[in-house]
Amino acid sequence: STHGEQAPFGLAVISYPNLRQMERDHGAGFVDRTRRNLLRRAVELVNPDIHASGSSSDYLLANEADAGDLRARAEAALKQAATESAVDLEPRCEILTARDIF
Repeated sequence: STHGEQAPFGLAVISYPNLRQMERDHGAGFVDRTRRNLLRRAVELVNPDIHASGSSSDYLLANEADAGDLRARAEAALKQAATESAVDLEPRCEILTARDIF
């Protein structure tokens, strides 16, 4: 169940549609370091309960999350991380709640 706009959890899925092309253009090691820095910054600013990485996406899980607030914090984190990086990995952020998954 949910309480108003609060959902049991919010999941920010950060994907990198052009990841493979970026690796070819800039080198896999450089892109991996840039992505790890982006995720570190997102974790600092979003303050999720759990975070994880997959092969082409990163995940930030926030319990008792307001989807709009989570989206705003995640997008702000990605913008700030992009300004700190020499290469824009062009991340995309999608917010999923329990209603989207179950």
